Amino acid sequence: MTSITILSACGDDSSSAADSSIENPDAGASSDELRACPADAPDRDFMSEPCCYRKSNADDPSEAELRLAFLRPTAPTTLANNTLVEALLSAAFDEERFNWLVRISGITGEGGEVAVTTGFGRRSGSGADVSFAFVDGDAPAADGDPNRWNPLSTTGTLTVVDGDESNLALGPVVDTITLPIVEIDSDEVSLELPLASLELTNMALTENRSCVGERTDPTYTPVASLVGYLPVEDTKNANIDLGTVQSSVCKILAGIAVSSDEDCNTRDQTKWSVPPDSSCTGTGCNFGDCTPADCNAWLLTGEFAAQGVEVTGNEATGDQ
Repeated sequence: MTSITILSACGDDSSSAADSSIENPDAGASSDELRACPADAPDRDFMSEPCCYRKSNADDPSEAELRLAFLRPTAPTTLANNTLVEALLSAAFDEERFNWLVRISGITGEGGEVAVTTGFGRRSGSGADVSFAFVDGDAPAADGDPNRWNPLSTTGTLTVVDGDESNLALGPVVDTITLPIVEIDSDEVSLELPLASLELTNMALTENRSCVGERTDPTYTPVASLVGYLPVEDTKNANIDLGTVQSSVCKILAGIAVSSDEDCNTRDQTKWSVPPDSSCTGTGCNFGDCTPADCNAWLLTGEFAAQGVEVTGNEATGDQ
């Protein structure tokens, strides 16, 4: 089992809330109360501000269940300020097709070791009964390991600073986790994002651990930071499919034009517009510890927000 650190507290083109006791109402919220929540969110009337959470984590002080609601990449340069990627991620998060879950268990209120499970989850239910479930062996076998979407389970450390506001820091997790965007109606995969040495920091948990950041129409204000690495070989096998835009993730990251007949296998790595900048081994990843010819991963950094949701046990094998 990998080890994660979790802290609790108050409160190249890289671009680089106040606490309240409002709970998700059983009967749904009015449109006026949800004016900042995404217009395209399914079952929008059952969200609560300030981060559009579906479930308050106040009822169980020993656990927090969250879904990332927004991610803004700040590196590599081919993802930062990329309007295509920004539109894809924003729509997928708002429409709940990109469901990255984080469950923290064993919270004592006094800090110490906690259990953390994170990974892709499938959405189910409607209205006040929307929930998300971690998966097991659910990835398309034709495109790789069917277990690549499985969640990672690990331990962490929770340090309480003041009240119920907290700051979560996670990682790095050596294992690679793959996070997909899955179309709800067709079950088709629009994107797969393989991440190694994942690290989440500055996750300022507020609203009884139900929010990380908040949303002010038309977008979220992210307060947390993400660091990870995108291994070249994994991104060669991961695809992005937007109908008119079809490519390997590697081709996008390398800055090779989607319309080009060349790809990451046919163009020499040293001639990629944005070559990889990091080195990953079986024990972890490091930025800059290699040359453009032998680097085997890109450093990914970003900012994100998250919201409380109901997370059930693993679909196939029960609770983690």
